[in-house]
Amino acid sequence: MNQKTNPRKTLLHLALLFPITLISVWLVHDYIGFFLALLVASISSTTLGISLIAEKLERSHLPNWYSTLLGILIIESLLIILFMLSLDGFALPFGN
Repeated sequence: MNQKTNPRKTLLHLALLFPITLISVWLVHDYIGFFLALLVASISSTTLGISLIAEKLERSHLPNWYSTLLGILIIESLLIILFMLSLDGFALPFGN
């Protein structure tokens, strides 16, 4: 039984699992959670930017779920950073 997985269903699972995991990490150790969210957002945005530039130069036939996945990761990471920092009065997890 070789059934293809539905990319929309997989994206939905990831969209629900990623913030739960990231918030859990943030609650255990806020320093690691902050920088993990920042790292995911920066790597995803850089990868999305490079892939969009490459797509404009030469068609590479990337699936649609690829850019959707990167967009989900960027938006959720930034929203989690804003949400968790707002709970602490926008105090960064490092410094005084």
